[in-house]
Amino acid sequence: MVSATAQHPSRRILYIDHDEDCAQLTKWALENFGLQVTTLPDPMSALEILSDRPEGWDFLIAALEKSGQDELDGIMTIRTRHPDLHYALVAQSLTDEVVRQAEDSGVGPVLRKPATMNRFAALAELASH
Repeated sequence: MVSATAQHPSRRILYIDHDEDCAQLTKWALENFGLQVTTLPDPMSALEILSDRPEGWDFLIAALEKSGQDELDGIMTIRTRHPDLHYALVAQSLTDEVVRQAEDSGVGPVLRKPATMNRFAALAELASH
């Protein structure tokens, strides 16, 4: 696999996860693929950063928990205000309805947890395009 750095040296990722340990692990893994990652605890924090510096970001990845509906609503609000960003979601267990809603609204694809290097590679590959 070609590294993300070789293809897109300035890719800037916002990664949303309320679990700080998971956020730091994901940040470390994605940075190993040559991406620049900023972690945030919730969609509203991302919306605030994007409002201040909308041109500074290429991709938003959000981890959804349990039903995921609250986080998904927040991500869809961001998508409405920042349609040029690319989006992906990671989740352990979501209903098919929530997955379909995410993908239909343009905030997918949805990748399943648990976090493995293959999953991080898939995220890095998505963020590199």
